[in-house]
Amino acid sequence: MAMKHIEDKILEKLFICPDDLNEQEKSAIKLHLEECALCREHAEMLKGFYVDLEANISTSPTERDKAFADKILTRQRHLLPEKKPALHERIDNALSTFVEIIEPYHRPLAQRFISYIKTHPIRVVSGLSIAAALVFATLLFQPMFKDTNPSYARAKDEFLVVYNKNGEELWRKHIGIYFDLEKLRNERFYQEFENIVTVIDVDGDNKNEVIITAREYDNSSDKKTISCYLSNGSQKWKFDFHANATFGQETFTDNYSIDKILVGDFENNGQIQIFAIAIHQEFYPCAVIKIDANNGKQLSEYWHSGSLYFIHAIDVDKDGKDEIVCGGENNGYNLATIIVLDPQKIDGKSPAPLTYSKIGTSIGQEKYYILYPRNDLQTVAIHKRNRIQLFSMRENYLEVHVAEEIGSPYHLILLYYFHDSTMVCTKVTDTDPFVQLHHKLEKQGILKTKLNDEYYENLRKKVQYWDGEKFVNYPTMNKKYVAVAMRLP
Repeated sequence: MAMKHIEDKILEKLFICPDDLNEQEKSAIKLHLEECALCREHAEMLKGFYVDLEANISTSPTERDKAFADKILTRQRHLLPEKKPALHERIDNALSTFVEIIEPYHRPLAQRFISYIKTHPIRVVSGLSIAAALVFATLLFQPMFKDTNPSYARAKDEFLVVYNKNGEELWRKHIGIYFDLEKLRNERFYQEFENIVTVIDVDGDNKNEVIITAREYDNSSDKKTISCYLSNGSQKWKFDFHANATFGQETFTDNYSIDKILVGDFENNGQIQIFAIAIHQEFYPCAVIKIDANNGKQLSEYWHSGSLYFIHAIDVDKDGKDEIVCGGENNGYNLATIIVLDPQKIDGKSPAPLTYSKIGTSIGQEKYYILYPRNDLQTVAIHKRNRIQLFSMRENYLEVHVAEEIGSPYHLILLYYFHDSTMVCTKVTDTDPFVQLHHKLEKQGILKTKLNDEYYENLRKKVQYWDGEKFVNYPTMNKKYVAVAMRLP
């Protein structure tokens, strides 16, 4: 229905006789109101009128009100199909009844009501009381101006709080202890929690769903759960991760937590998927899980012999497609690691010595699996392995922060490793804390090495790449992945 502005008689139909409009006409009116500020302002004024009327109607009835209801009901009993003149007569009668009983008590509202009836004859009187018709119209009109589609959400004070694009709260749901992003950031500042809540349309119906993972640090059963909620707050699905896995001769019980998720169309096929890290309570082993975001069904899993602290979607090789990049440490080799996975090949297990290798699972097909050497600060480190502290994609390179933990928990000393689009490590740079501590240990006679270009070049050359069978000290892609990639669409 094309229109410059909505005529009063059209709005009259919308509010009083909605059945006179077909769905196409109603949709056109709704679209116009969203785009036209003038008509929207006029409609909002009408909405205010109906809300006021509903408020007056909802108050406890007086004896005069009951008498009014009796009169209306008496008139309703005599409403039969008739000619139009009789309809106008009934309108006049209804108006006089309203004025007689209600007007002395609610003069401003009554005056507006009288004015509206005089300007717009109400045809619905033949089927409903005037009051009931207007209450119905209020309920009909209200959703048109309330955007009920989730736009973003927050983890705050144990609640999931969901908002529309205008910042209006749509609904909230109590999740539980530790479901507070600010608190998590403060207490566990060395980890990332940005993606514990995601708002996205998972099924293509133009209505966003809300996906969360709620990690608990006690014995709560929800600590390994991913939940998806519809736009109205009802639960669409719930995913629980369960596994009893054996690595070498050690069996790990079913006790995993999920606190890292990625959600998106990573295969560029219109299908929304979830990639999550499930980590055992002992921080080893962990799994990268691939889940169908529409139904919450697990599609595949990749097992890692160590901890993974970070997961990001990054277009590493600049081919227009994101890879799934994870960072952490490999317990078998006691070294920090970066893993680059193709979203279509999330299965198998990471490279590891036999005592740390998952029994009954074939070797994985990572695109890249990289180990980072320890530096000479390991002499005073409190852990037997270094770890990935952070990584991010800059304009033309991947920057990887490799940490040694020194002195006390969370006192991390960093070196930066830089990779190009083929994952070649091009350089290693230091940080001020690293230089200061190194010089201090030199003066104390604990360290003999000197910080110079040769020192950093030696570290760069010690970066190791998994070629599908063994680790090598030159940049290479996993040949098992290359063989499979040739067959991928």
